[in-house]
This record gives sequence, structure tokens and C-alpha cells, in this order.
Amino acid sequence: MAYTRGPDVELQSWEDKTLPSTLDDLAEEEDPLAPSNSLAATQQADKATDKKKNTAYLDGLRGLAALLVYIYHHVSWYFGPTDDIINGWGAHGNHYFFQLPFIRLILTGGNAGVVIFFVLSGYVLSISPLRHLREASKETHSHQTIYRSLLSSVIRRPIRLYLPVIGVSLGFVIALHLPFGLAPQLAWPAPQETLWLELKTWLYELSVALQPSTKPDVLAHWFVYDPPVYTIPVELVGSLLIFSMLALSVPVTMRMRAIVYACMYLAFLFLYQWAMALFMAGMLLAINDLKDPGPSTFGGKLQLSARGKTVLHHFVFFTGWYLLCQTAGMRDTQVSSDTPGWWLLTKLIPPIYYDDPDKEYWRWWHAWGACMVVYGVLRLSWLQKFFSTRPLKYLGKISFALYLVHGPLMWTVGDRIYRLFGHITMPEMTTMWDEVLPVPEFGIHGFTTRFLVSQALILPLNLAFGHVGTKLFDEPSVKLGRWVIDRMGLEKKR
Repeated sequence: MAYTRGPDVELQSWEDKTLPSTLDDLAEEEDPLAPSNSLAATQQADKATDKKKNTAYLDGLRGLAALLVYIYHHVSWYFGPTDDIINGWGAHGNHYFFQLPFIRLILTGGNAGVVIFFVLSGYVLSISPLRHLREASKETHSHQTIYRSLLSSVIRRPIRLYLPVIGVSLGFVIALHLPFGLAPQLAWPAPQETLWLELKTWLYELSVALQPSTKPDVLAHWFVYDPPVYTIPVELVGSLLIFSMLALSVPVTMRMRAIVYACMYLAFLFLYQWAMALFMAGMLLAINDLKDPGPSTFGGKLQLSARGKTVLHHFVFFTGWYLLCQTAGMRDTQVSSDTPGWWLLTKLIPPIYYDDPDKEYWRWWHAWGACMVVYGVLRLSWLQKFFSTRPLKYLGKISFALYLVHGPLMWTVGDRIYRLFGHITMPEMTTMWDEVLPVPEFGIHGFTTRFLVSQALILPLNLAFGHVGTKLFDEPSVKLGRWVIDRMGLEKKR
């Protein structure tokens, strides 16, 4: 779908962006990667269509990041959260194939997926308004339009992020107390005695988990009904940070914005506010992607040949990929230091990232790695073609719902399938499915036969539930947010 949009309509269109998010033909103006919401916001329909081809790969990148989170959690469930495969190649004397640099992200790239989410959020939430700020005149009316749109964004954002969380977790709560023996048997989380008690517990846990003050750490508060939800309030705070910075920077030049945002990125990063730093990094990438940013925005006097730029972009991408491979999960820097190629890099991590045993030291290099990987994807055509493939774009479409449903499904349907083929994660619980069709266990550690056979059934089921979740909760959250704004009269009709 391509069409020409007026400035008021264009400024409202980027309010529903989220990562993970849904992309659907339901309404293009709800699409965070639609041409009218990104690089071609004020162009004619034919140019907008071209831009859509150039930005669809970001959808695929988000989809792959969501899949990495899914795989990582299943690897941790199947092999154990402290299994050696979580460590780097060579640490503790282990040399598994899937511990190798670059390759290790296939099975243990969940933490890398999270930081990529945050960088992409910063990018897609800011690219369109930054373009409008740059191209708009300095008239007061233009500023009022921007402020009104930012206010609309602030109101709609919690609806966009929280409604799917509420819907998915409530569905799981109800499933725990289905009648006629349909309720799944669980060792963890242990169901309450009655549905009423379960609902009370759910409301309390939800109120704590969704507080904007929640730390960007799964251990800060373990939302028992869906642990990955810990990133959602971080998304909200990061979004509000972006909207605030956009509002405050309306009167200043693009170069000044770049300087301020860069300083904030570094300040957040050195203060262990790595999540907020990633949102700022996304804004910096958005500034860098605008047409004709000016010779001094990022030191534009440096001129490179086309070949030189290609080499630089590949170097940045693969360096970022390597940094994302730092061992993550075990909060002990020694594990990282013992990994060949990581001794010096581990020593360079600021002490604030490991002065507390609960801190996640890997977030330092993961933050840099995510920025570099996204930058490389924004520049390299072969990567854009890869991420524009239909399977990855579909993963991007259902990524938010997949992110939310895969935990409860892993404890229920996934656990039963693992048991069916002979793998029992929690032996303290027995079911009728245990070892009914045992599969011999052999193969490369991490890609063993029993795990792969189980995933041949579990992954399609998760994709199906992700699709349903997108239709039931993700898309309606966009409609509800727009309905609220319409009722409040914040949208100015053309």
C-alpha cells in the first residue's frame, strides 16, 4: 500500500512502533517500518514504495532476534542454565562447536537479541520524527504539530506495549485452572489452589513486573507467568526517553542533536544504564541515516571510496557480531576472561558492570556490538536481502507475540514433547507422556537428535501461537491506542 500523506497524518503514524512489534497489512500507518513511517515520510507514493523495499529488512532483523531469544531459552531449559554450552569456546577446557565465535549466537544469542531489540526501537521510533524536524520549517505551527504528536505517542505507548502482555499472561493464568482435567500439570510455576487466588497473584505480579522503574534485568523481578516480560517496561521507559529528547531538541540543529545524543549515549553506558544507552544509539543511527545530514553531522569531511566504505561497513558489522558473542548468562567475569580472545576485552569492561554479583557484565560489549551490527545491516545490501526474505519478515510480523508466548508454551506443551521423546527436565514431576517415544540421544552438543526432533514439533506450535497472539492481542492494541487518541481529540484531521 502506498499513498501520499499530509504532515499531520505522517506525524501520528510512528506512534505505535515497538520492538518486538507487529507488522501487518491491517493498516500501513501502524507499521513501524512502513515507508510513510520512516525514510520516505514526506515523499510521493512511488518514492514511498521504493523506501519500503529498503526498510523491510529491519523487520527481518527483529524477527531473527526474537528467534534467538526463543532458541536460547529452549537450550537453557533442555541442557540446563549452567551447561558448558553457555560458556565461550575454550573456557573450562570445553571446545564445543556451538561455543565458537559467531556460531555460538545460533544457540545462545538470546541476550544479543535483547540488545538488538533496544537499538532497533530507538531507530524506528525516531527516524520519522527526526526527518520531520529536519525538513519542517521553523514556524510555531510546525512545532505545535510535533508536540501534539509526541503527546499522542506518550499516551498510546503503554497501551501498545502492555495490552499484549496482559492478554497472553491472563490466558496462561486461566489455562492453569481449566476444568475437566485440561489444566496442564506444572512443577514450576506452581499453580495456586483456585483460579481466584491465581488471579490475585497474577494482578500483584503484573503490577510489579510492569512498573517503569523495573530494572532491565530478568532477576530484578521474576514475573512467574512470563519472565521475558522484564524487557517491556524497559521498552516503555526507553520510548519515553526518545519522545522527551525529541521534544527538547525541536529548536536545535541536527548537528547539535547528534552531539547531545552521543553524549547521553556515553553517559548512560558508563553509568550502567545500558538499556537507555541503546535507545540513544538507535537515535544516533537514525540521524546518520537521514538524507543529506550535512557535512559536519558526523565529521562528514572524511571521504572514503566506495570500496573503502564497503570494507569499513563489513569490518564494523563483523566486529559487532564478535562482540555480541561474549559469554553471557553466568555472572562471573572469569568465565569470559578464560575464553580465548576475550581476556583483554574483559579487562576493559568498566568496573561498574561487575562490582555487584547481580550485574550483567556482558552488557558493556553487547551494547557496542548491537550498535555495530545494526549499523552494518543498515549499510550492507547483501544483509538487507537476507533479512528481507519471507521467513524472516514473517518472524518479524509475529515477533512480539512469539516473544510473549514461548515461555508458557515451553513449560507446558514444550515440556510434554521433550518428555515424549525421552528428555525430562524436571524429574520431580511425572506425566503420562514420559518416554513414550524415546529417541536415542547423540550428535553435536547443542544439536543433539532428541532436541532437534522435539523442536521439529515445538517450533511450529510456537509460530502458530505467535500468529494467533498477533491477531488477538498485538493488532488490537494498535487499534485501541488509536481509538483512545481519537476519543481524546488529539489527532488533527487534514
